[in-house]
Amino acid sequence: MISRRSHGLADLIQSIVSVAQPLERQKQLVGRLRRYEERLRAGKFQLAVLGQFKRGKSALLNAMIGHPLLATGILPLTAIPTFLNDGDRLGITLSYLDGRVEQKDMESFDELAAEIASATTEERNPRNERGLERVDVSIPSHPWLETATLIDTPGIGSTHAHNTETAEAVLPECDAALFVISADPPITEVEVGYLKMVRKTISRIVLVLNKADLLGEEDRKRAIAFLRSVLAEQAIMEVDSTIFPVAAQAALIARMGEDEEGIRKSGLASLEDHVREQLVGHKKRYLEAAVARNVSIVVQTLTADLEMARRALTLPLSELDEKIAIFESAIEGFAREQQSLNDLLSGEWRRTLSMLDEKSLEADKHLQAALQERLDHALDPDAAEEVQRSVIEAAMKELFDHEFTVLTKEVEKYIERTVAAHQARYDDLVRRVHETAASLMQVDVALPGEEHAFRANRQPYWTSRELSESLGAVTAEWLALLLPRPARQLRLSRKLRKAASAAVGRNIVGLNWAIHQNIDDTFRRRLALSQQTIEESIGGTRDLLARTRERRRTEDASVDTEVSRIDETIRELKERKEALAVFVADASTHERKATR
Repeated sequence: MISRRSHGLADLIQSIVSVAQPLERQKQLVGRLRRYEERLRAGKFQLAVLGQFKRGKSALLNAMIGHPLLATGILPLTAIPTFLNDGDRLGITLSYLDGRVEQKDMESFDELAAEIASATTEERNPRNERGLERVDVSIPSHPWLETATLIDTPGIGSTHAHNTETAEAVLPECDAALFVISADPPITEVEVGYLKMVRKTISRIVLVLNKADLLGEEDRKRAIAFLRSVLAEQAIMEVDSTIFPVAAQAALIARMGEDEEGIRKSGLASLEDHVREQLVGHKKRYLEAAVARNVSIVVQTLTADLEMARRALTLPLSELDEKIAIFESAIEGFAREQQSLNDLLSGEWRRTLSMLDEKSLEADKHLQAALQERLDHALDPDAAEEVQRSVIEAAMKELFDHEFTVLTKEVEKYIERTVAAHQARYDDLVRRVHETAASLMQVDVALPGEEHAFRANRQPYWTSRELSESLGAVTAEWLALLLPRPARQLRLSRKLRKAASAAVGRNIVGLNWAIHQNIDDTFRRRLALSQQTIEESIGGTRDLLARTRERRRTEDASVDTEVSRIDETIRELKERKEALAVFVADASTHERKATR
């Protein structure tokens, strides 16, 4: 008998694989089980540290790691995202934009820190002249990194615009974020805007008030109260209700000196406990619950297959032949239904693309009008070119961000609504395939798990809000230099407006293309997945019955031995399903507590 707590879920899945039978459909199911196992073993939590330039993000990560690995200083330093991972040895991996990968082993933390600085600081790698995409650092046997990947992001709001762009590009990879601010001042308008943008991508955000040791007790309370009032006023509900005051530099010193009391006084211990229990622990439990539910369904399918094989082995041969003939006849009808469903979905695919084109034209008209109206009020024709350019580009970014959100949400909702209706029809067809086979062989019905359910595709462009096209260059004509200054300024202003209008059009075209690719990929995957699901349902049953029919031709004593072996395997699978139920029950209890 298997102990319910003697294995982790991944080990339990491995034990299920070991008892599965070598039938064709069961090979497919075993492959699915192995993917679940890999997902569990590789499903590490991704925790980003975000915030404005010079708030102490790198210092906080250094404190969590216990070594001054990441560079801190007066100037903007972090220009490349740095991923801190668990590894077999101390080392660094540099990934370049051209696809090259360079891996180096390190002898010490000091050597590693110097290598990180040479790759990620503006001083050593100005404007990323080395062409790096990301830096991965491996640290062996670190308690944090065994369960999570920690991500150091570029500081937003510095004079280096590419830092802000890189910080935003990291967001789709993150499960949660620590948003670092400090008391000088508590929070800026730029930070509030960035926080609003972050919450659209990351559902769990924890606010960290760094440099808390610079404040007295009363000032610290007032700073936290002020932060809460800002969050309430801005209706930023995704931020955790608890704000953690931390002294990152003091925490690093305490951790390096193994001073547990100092770590506690710095506020780091409370923050780390919260992250482990409420963020990392949540994901682990939710992931285990989802996998356990799907694995339970796979085990049910494996069991049903074995029961069907057992039934086929014990039926009179003439009755088995009759049931096989009935199932083959039903398959013809199922195939016709599937083709009709595929035709309907292909039609919706074309309609969705037409809808996107219409919405893109509307967005272009609306954005052009809104931009010109904004510039009528905000643009000073007498201002210097740099000032006018800055005003126009700021207006373009803000308006494009809004239009991007509106357009992508409309398309996303339309796709989800459309595909959900077709998903229900496909699910019904698959259900009837399984019910037909189960009814014929008088066994329990086993339906496919959630792996076959539709998931909308979300490429990084769906969450990126960067303009792909800016104003570009506006060349001055030499004849214009002979005009009086007011006329030259008016001419320049008109040319800048025209360039802005063209840039808006190019951005809408780029956005249309990116969403078009997502739509194509979504419907293409849906069609392929529906065909795979139905073919697996039909083919698996057909293969099982055919193999059993061939086995029955021998009619020797070994059939009884095979029936006994099947009975033993069914018993073992049922035991493992009981063990799986514990993971599902534990996660369900946790989910109920989390929603209170």
